[in-house]
Amino acid sequence: MDPERAGRMRQLLEAPLDWAFLSRMATRHKVTPLLYRHLNSLDVAGDHLGELRQRFERNIHRNLFLSSELIHVLKLFDAQRIPILPFKGPTLASVAYGNLALRQFADLDILVPREHVAPAQKLLLAQGYRPQLSFAAQEARLLRSDCQRSFVRDDGRVEVELHWDVAPRYFSCDLDTERFWERSQPAALGGASVPSLSREDLLLVLCVHGAKHVWGQLNWICDVSELLRVSPNLDWEAVRERAAAAGAERMLWLGLFLAHHVLGAALPDAIARRLQDRSELRRLTDQVTRGLFIEPGGRPDLFERSAHQPLAARVLFHPFHLRVRERFADRIRYCLRLAFTPSVADWEFVELPSALFFLYHLLRPVRLAGKYLVRFFRRPTTQAAL
Repeated sequence: MDPERAGRMRQLLEAPLDWAFLSRMATRHKVTPLLYRHLNSLDVAGDHLGELRQRFERNIHRNLFLSSELIHVLKLFDAQRIPILPFKGPTLASVAYGNLALRQFADLDILVPREHVAPAQKLLLAQGYRPQLSFAAQEARLLRSDCQRSFVRDDGRVEVELHWDVAPRYFSCDLDTERFWERSQPAALGGASVPSLSREDLLLVLCVHGAKHVWGQLNWICDVSELLRVSPNLDWEAVRERAAAAGAERMLWLGLFLAHHVLGAALPDAIARRLQDRSELRRLTDQVTRGLFIEPGGRPDLFERSAHQPLAARVLFHPFHLRVRERFADRIRYCLRLAFTPSVADWEFVELPSALFFLYHLLRPVRLAGKYLVRFFRRPTTQAAL
């Protein structure tokens, strides 16, 4: 909050504001703590700030509680010699924001090597966690096709997302997660030192995650911006090489361009020059920013990824996913894997015995075609930006 931005905010506050819309957008984009902090710094008075203060304080209590649970889980995994790397959640708040109070998160994301997934699941079950979805017969296939599994504690207060990869197989972005551990760095959390991703790996993970979700929430852009702010000595060549190897170079540049264009994040001169003449990045950025503050309707658009829609209403495929790839082969692989790799949704659609599992590969494209046809004929007459 520099003086120029503070002055601009004061000008905006002098005019009538739709506080209900502002509150909805802050909730949707998970930036209520940042909104409250900056409004409070300008000595804004009134009931609106009081409501934001209450939400800010509830977020602090929730974050402290989840942080203590994360430290507890880390100790349990360490005792069983299961390698673990927490990312996002409390560690990202600590590393990028330097303050647990300034970031909203609802669960704990932990990464384990693929070969340790089974003992990690067993440990969580022993601690009173239960999987949100149970597909015992497809465990091995889930490990190959997906990237995570969610566990909720018996009391419903904590959700742990157990990751063995950054993105599902269909997304066709194969980051070398096995090397994350040798490059990991410690992070301070609640007076303890916890393992975390290196700054370079974390930046790339955030950019891939944002691209996967079509950068539909402002807080994901904030995460990149804040990480850049506290990481002036990033090894940019290492980041670029890792992104290129995974086919995620354009995803990386887009994340950086969004942080700079939307939030004014400072970039090294060499990186800024590399980005300035990339027309595709500008088109993608325009597409993202047009959709950030459109309120979703009751019926999802053909390619809508709105978090306000129930999980069953979301669409995996999005043309954005093709445009954010720099390699033609990755686009083809994305389409083929998406069309023919069975998922949890397919297993829920119809239950087949193990001997007939191969039929899921044929069922999936038929199910997806039907789902998109229904959306096509029911889509709103006015197409949303995304």
